[in-house]
Amino acid sequence: MQVVLVALAQVPLPQEAPLPAADGARDVGQQPQGIVGRHNRHAEHVAEGHEQEQPLHRGADLERLLRGFVPEETVQEFPDGPHRASRPAGNEMTAVLAVAAALVMGWFAVGSVWNVRRGSAAVRWFQQGLPLLAQKTTLRWLGTTSVELVLSGTKPPFESATLVIFLEPRDVPWLWAIARRRGRRDTLILRAKTRHPPANDIEALVPGSWAARDARRHMTSEPWPARVPAASGELEVFANGENALTFAAALLELARDAGIKVQRLSVRRQYPNLRLHVDLPGPPMSAAHFFETLRAIGERAMRP
Repeated sequence: MQVVLVALAQVPLPQEAPLPAADGARDVGQQPQGIVGRHNRHAEHVAEGHEQEQPLHRGADLERLLRGFVPEETVQEFPDGPHRASRPAGNEMTAVLAVAAALVMGWFAVGSVWNVRRGSAAVRWFQQGLPLLAQKTTLRWLGTTSVELVLSGTKPPFESATLVIFLEPRDVPWLWAIARRRGRRDTLILRAKTRHPPANDIEALVPGSWAARDARRHMTSEPWPARVPAASGELEVFANGENALTFAAALLELARDAGIKVQRLSVRRQYPNLRLHVDLPGPPMSAAHFFETLRAIGERAMRP
């Protein structure tokens, strides 16, 4: 039997030195540092002074003690390989993010220009027929997806009217994809107050369209005793009033005969008396013919 004797010598540990009086006075009123400093951005700055130095001295003494029992050849230094290997991956990620940002910005620029040109072309086309509705028109862009035209000196049958060109969000690719999936297309919206309030309330909607979803949120608290389900390619009609369904059919026929594709037709006793959503019109249709049809719809809406 072989006996191995091991003698351990007591390793002296450094005693904690008292803090200088000047240091304590200087720390009063200073801002404490958090775990992750907002200014230094390094967690190593949290431990300071002797609280950090004393464990380091004790660790050095323990290392000298262990070297007496562990052969030198067993102590190895590990290379700084993982940190060096991570640098190319970080550079690649930065390059990917830079390319993605460039693509998004490029798409935004192209989509914005596309919408501005589309809206400007529609406004130029409107100029041929707007004098039929009003003496003056004030135009302003609302971002890159909407153009508002406020009519002044409005002619009968309207007392006031506003036109809004509502374009697809082509400048943001993911929003554009979602909007098209929900059926949103370039749209012209008319909101008008007629000289006399209509006698009936009607809502004619294309089922599943974004205009129909918006209208239904405001229809839940109102009574709609008459309803015509939509046939294939037709509008769903809700009516409230005497002969309201016949009244709705007459208005929709005016739009259909003019070649106007209606997404929503709303006639109400309260303002706005007339709200009309149609596919954005343009050539080969005549602008004068289009605005004459809007006047005819307004005149018919005032009659019982």
